[in-house]
Amino acid sequence: MHKPREYDPTRTTRNRITQEDSPTCKSSCDRLEACIILQKLNLLFKALRDPTRRQILEKLKKRDLSAGEIAAYFDMTAPSISHHLDLLKQAQLVSTRKQGQFVIYSLETTVLDESLGWILDLIAKDKTNAKKTKHR
Repeated sequence: MHKPREYDPTRTTRNRITQEDSPTCKSSCDRLEACIILQKLNLLFKALRDPTRRQILEKLKKRDLSAGEIAAYFDMTAPSISHHLDLLKQAQLVSTRKQGQFVIYSLETTVLDESLGWILDLIAKDKTNAKKTKHR
């Protein structure tokens, strides 16, 4: 049987601890931000892992295309193309806009820029730590 949760005054909106009040809260926020970045990277790498999705991105690099125009390049069913486009959209590699009865797909590079920046920052930190360790 489910027991009701006991009242906890620290959980009320009025008594909630803010980020400025607690250093542990700040570190929790930092961990949350790192988790969000890793989740975005996981979606990005999942989307880029498949050759069909990489080919779709190559087509969109040249110009915006409708789902039908994208499907015309491939020998696969419409639901399969739709699945690939959905994964690209989840990874924020493409955006969509409605143009009449058509959905137009556009390449989005922001998530690639952010991810590459994060990876380069990680590499730079690793090299800095390696130098510190080497000099000890």
